[in-house]
Amino acid sequence: MTAATRLQPSDSSTAVGNLPVVAVNGVSHSFSHKKSLVQVLNDFSFEVYPKEFVALIGPSGSGKSTLLRIVSGLIKPDKGEVYIEGRRVDGPSPKVSMVFQTFALLPWFSALENVEMALLKSGLTKEERCAKAEHMLEQVGLKGFERAYPKELSGGMRQRVGLARALVSDPQVLLMDEPFSSLDALTAEYLRNEVMMMLQGSEIRVKSILMVTHNVEEAVEMADRVVVCSHRPSHKVADIVVDFPKPRNKRDPVFIEYVDQIYTLLT
Repeated sequence: MTAATRLQPSDSSTAVGNLPVVAVNGVSHSFSHKKSLVQVLNDFSFEVYPKEFVALIGPSGSGKSTLLRIVSGLIKPDKGEVYIEGRRVDGPSPKVSMVFQTFALLPWFSALENVEMALLKSGLTKEERCAKAEHMLEQVGLKGFERAYPKELSGGMRQRVGLARALVSDPQVLLMDEPFSSLDALTAEYLRNEVMMMLQGSEIRVKSILMVTHNVEEAVEMADRVVVCSHRPSHKVADIVVDFPKPRNKRDPVFIEYVDQIYTLLT
């Protein structure tokens, strides 16, 4: 069977779980720009099921990051609804964490303090928060750098701190907004591989992952499904199941076919 045959819209009835962890239903949103409204999303709908890694990909300015923030509860859509495990999203939820493109670390906090910050409303004691943050920094490969400040860390290390902060609160849904785009190619590739290995480990309890990316190869390498977005105002063009065992070899002809056909959809 060729990749062309496999590249079909996903069927929710055959998804990993019958009930979605994330459900985006008919979301539309506009921003005010120079005294006029610019619509970025138009009736956007898709689902993310248990144990799924879904990548959102589309042209620049198509509202992908806006959609991610709507899922997180940071932005309220003009129309439509988002549900996390059957509950309507009306604001930020402890079930959802986000990894940002620009690290979003507080420069006056150490790596440990930046991670511990995510636990301030957890009800844990200071000692418990510190121990949990230290353990998560060890999980992302930063043991020994707990007291380092962001300016003392490389880009890859800063993003590891961001990932640790997102995971330390044991979220059900992990959102990633172009998490590797600000890194050099070698660091990005190394960190992608590490993230995939860690997320597949038994200690990480994340149910589902939703990632925004501009990188088609990255989407095919990491995701179980790729949701392709149109130009603004954005809607879903395709929802593709990447039926290809992990880890994926970028030189494999099947991998290349997936990449080529997604490029065709985007252009």
